[in-house]
Amino acid sequence: ALMAVGLLCRCASQAAPRGGPRDSLAPKVISMLPAFGTTNFKDKRIVIEFDEYVQLKELQKEFFTSPFMTKKPVVLLRGKKVQIDLKEDLDSNRTYSLNFGSSIRDNNEGNPYTGLRYVFSTGDRIDSLLMSGMTVDAMKGDTVGNVYILFFDARADSIPAYDSTLFKSKPLSVGRSYPNGIFIAENLQPIDYRIYALE
Repeated sequence: ALMAVGLLCRCASQAAPRGGPRDSLAPKVISMLPAFGTTNFKDKRIVIEFDEYVQLKELQKEFFTSPFMTKKPVVLLRGKKVQIDLKEDLDSNRTYSLNFGSSIRDNNEGNPYTGLRYVFSTGDRIDSLLMSGMTVDAMKGDTVGNVYILFFDARADSIPAYDSTLFKSKPLSVGRSYPNGIFIAENLQPIDYRIYALE
């Protein structure tokens, strides 16, 4: 019996348990409340639920609304949920989007959910046109990334000799270029725009 116990003790080896492969997947959206693309929107709170615990990273840098809101929404973590509280009355008959960039990441490995958007309309339809392009430094000829693309109503500038659009009106829609300079602005109205890239 002593020999058997001795053999068993010699065969056993101590080691830390091995984990599985590294998690390289971004979190997935389980639900949005109210639903993505809601029309006649009247709520003040939006909740986005994920399939795992998430964290917010560089929210001040990554998150923006289109069009810009005077009072920035408050974004909070609630376990596997992200809660967005709107702090101002919204314009009527307007399509809005909340753009998170890569600010939402899974809690364990920090994998980003890149390009998450929440779109709704205070009217009875969602504006659906889009425009793509590239932002380039005209002096150097190099692309410029992470630049805001501002879409103003082309009729807003009434002084031809002096460009007053940026000072006298708010953009109807806002996009943002990727680090490589490419941008895709979505949910635009079917009108003529005066477009600015603002770094």
